[in-house]
Amino acid sequence: MLDRYLNTSPTFYKWDKFWVGVIPAFIVPVLGLGGVFLITFLNAKYNHHEEFTAHMFLSTMKSQVAFMRISSLCCMLNGFVFFFFVKKDYNNASRGVMVTTMLFVLAILIKELL
Repeated sequence: MLDRYLNTSPTFYKWDKFWVGVIPAFIVPVLGLGGVFLITFLNAKYNHHEEFTAHMFLSTMKSQVAFMRISSLCCMLNGFVFFFFVKKDYNNASRGVMVTTMLFVLAILIKELL
C-alpha cells in the first residue's frame, strides 16, 4: 500500500517529484521554530527588558505543554506548502509534503507518549 503512495505517477511537470515536496516540508517547520524563537526573544528584550537565550528556549521546550503547542504550530505551517503544491497541480510533491508532515506528527506523538 505504501508503495502506491511513494511511487510517482506520470506527470508532465518537471518539478513534480516526491523529493521536491519532502525538502521544503523538512525546512518549513525548522524555520517556524526559528520564527517562534525570534518572536520570543524580541518580546523578552523589548517588552520585558530581560535576557532570553537559546538555552532558556530549549529548557522551555522540554515542558510538555510548550513542546506540544510549538511543534504543532510548526507542523501546521506545512499546510501552506501543501496547498501551494496542490494549487500548482504538483500531486507527487504534495504527497511528499503530506508524508513528511505525518512523520513529524508521529515523532511528536511518540515523544509525548514516552
